[in-house]
Amino acid sequence: MRMWAPIWSGIVDSTIWEEKDHVFRVFIGMLAIKDYDHIVRYDAYKLARRLHLSLDLVLDAIRVLSSNDDRRPGQPNYGRRIQLHHEGWLVLNGEKYAELTRVEMRRRRWRKAQEKKRRSAKEKKDPGYDSQLMHDAPSVEHSPPVTQFNNTTTQPTAT
Repeated sequence: MRMWAPIWSGIVDSTIWEEKDHVFRVFIGMLAIKDYDHIVRYDAYKLARRLHLSLDLVLDAIRVLSSNDDRRPGQPNYGRRIQLHHEGWLVLNGEKYAELTRVEMRRRRWRKAQEKKRRSAKEKKDPGYDSQLMHDAPSVEHSPPVTQFNNTTTQPTAT
């Protein structure tokens, strides 16, 4: 099954950003290949092959990702990012971020619908109003008058 995983801008403020490159790479790889139920259905060997990393680096990353993160106390799941699952690895907080994505998508759809509704109401009110034309119209900048030189003199004349 093909999935996609949005990466929220807050990831750069997370302690995952402070991890070694291979740990971060394994985590991002797991986000990309997890299934709809947030399970990465790979063992460490297959994960290493899929991510083009050595097995030792993947095992180290799994150790770090499944360990408590003491740098920021009070995090959900004690800061662990993955958990061993009988089918592979469960991405913890996966459902939280999936819900955030659903909420954001609903908000965007609502904003688009409201924009369309406002445009439609404005077009009914003013039949000559073309919202697409207004949307695509370039902004007009006011510039000083163009100065031309008279062929017979060197003095500029304003037009």
